[in-house]
Amino acid sequence: DVVHVVMRAVENCKPLMKIQQNKAGNKVLLVPKPLDPAQSTNFAIKWIVQAAQKRRDNGRGRVPMADCLAAELLLAYQRKGSARTRRDEIHKLALDNRANVRARWW
Repeated sequence: DVVHVVMRAVENCKPLMKIQQNKAGNKVLLVPKPLDPAQSTNFAIKWIVQAAQKRRDNGRGRVPMADCLAAELLLAYQRKGSARTRRDEIHKLALDNRANVRARWW
């Protein structure tokens, strides 16, 4: 089912946290911040579309955007691809900087 594949692909790329930069004195602290479900869905969709555009631009000749988007959705469904990699990088950065959560002032 196509709808199931698209929904699962977006679900697999949803980030739970985002990284915000705070300046404390001369240091820049990376502070993880939780995302609400709507924000995480927006990030996932945006990352999938950006990965498809990047794939289209890197292809020899002009590959149709529909084909690139379909390929990215299938990779995201399989928990692979650029969007999923980006999510994993953000989560790793959030875990590395979780000690800075106390520096949140908002």
